[in-house]
Amino acid sequence: MPNGVYYAQCHNCKSFVARDNTRNCARYQSVIPDIGHNTICRDWELSPKEEEAFPDYYSYVPELMKSGRLRQEMEAGYLYYYSYLAYTGRLKFEAFENLKRPWVSLNIMEDEKLGWYLEICGSSRKYFPQPGEHVTLHLDQKSYPMQITDKEVHRATGFTQPSIRDELEIRYSTYTIRGIFSPENHQLLFEWFDSRYDVAAIMAEREQNAFTRARGAEFDVVAEVVEKQMLILHYYPSAYEQYLRD
Repeated sequence: MPNGVYYAQCHNCKSFVARDNTRNCARYQSVIPDIGHNTICRDWELSPKEEEAFPDYYSYVPELMKSGRLRQEMEAGYLYYYSYLAYTGRLKFEAFENLKRPWVSLNIMEDEKLGWYLEICGSSRKYFPQPGEHVTLHLDQKSYPMQITDKEVHRATGFTQPSIRDELEIRYSTYTIRGIFSPENHQLLFEWFDSRYDVAAIMAEREQNAFTRARGAEFDVVAEVVEKQMLILHYYPSAYEQYLRD
């Protein structure tokens, strides 16, 4: 299936509703998070419009529904996520009752001038103010002033491997990113993340792969956005569990 777009997920469910700048679930009256993964729940049902438009791609659906796997594998009232590239099962994201505002995925990155900052994915920029403006960041019920900025970066963006015996050939690109940083404490985000997960252990594993080694520090988190002026940062549900500190 091209890019996993026809896998069972929120956007091809009969309860999916596009409204303003958000994607919504009519069944649970919730906002579907923009987190870069496929999302789904146990009540998924294929949209008749999708089935009519692409019958060949959805030929697997009758058997899926007959098997009852969705209801067996997922808990009622919760949204789950998964990756079609590296299927490791559906992972619990959040209860629908807590998904009333936009949630987006962000990356904690490190920069010589900005320190540790949050990088905003391109599709999520609409949820945030423009460069030069400020937002309030909530971490564990404490508030911190943050600033939006654009910055040019030169970064590993891909690789090729001519054969299994050859080392990876890393490709680099120069482009502009949008980030959220703390003007007062460049270690703020690192300290927050490292308090829960063993960052040294994560980095040691990243060193084992040429591409992730070239990318450097990069940690996935999610944020709940409140009226563009405030974001509540959360650890990524079900991610990095093997690195949890005691």
